[in-house]
Amino acid sequence: MRFASGLRLIAEAHATFNTYDSNGYLINGYNNTYPYKHTDMTEVGFTPCIAYRIANSPVDLKLRYLFIGFNHSECSYKAEAPGCFGRGNWIIDASLRRLEIGASITF
Repeated sequence: MRFASGLRLIAEAHATFNTYDSNGYLINGYNNTYPYKHTDMTEVGFTPCIAYRIANSPVDLKLRYLFIGFNHSECSYKAEAPGCFGRGNWIIDASLRRLEIGASITF
C-alpha cells in the first residue's frame, strides 16, 4: 500500500534454512557458539515492513518487525525469545531479534 505522504506498507517474503553440526553449533549462519543441541531449522513466512521515501531522493528508510509463518525448529529455540507466540511449527515472532532498521537506494 502506498500513501501520499511517502509511506508504504510492505509484506516481504522470508525464507531461511540453518544446519547444525553434531556438536550443536550453527554451520551456516552468524552464530557459531550456540550452546544448545539444536536440530536443523527451516523458516518460511512473511515480515511486515514500513518504508518511507525521502522526498526528491532515491532513498527509502525501512523498519521491519515481526515474523508470521512456519518455523520448524525445536521448541527451546522459540521459548528463548520473549514475544514469540506459538511453540509448534506455526508462530508469530514479535521478539526484538526480529527488528530490522535499514535504508535502501533505488537506482
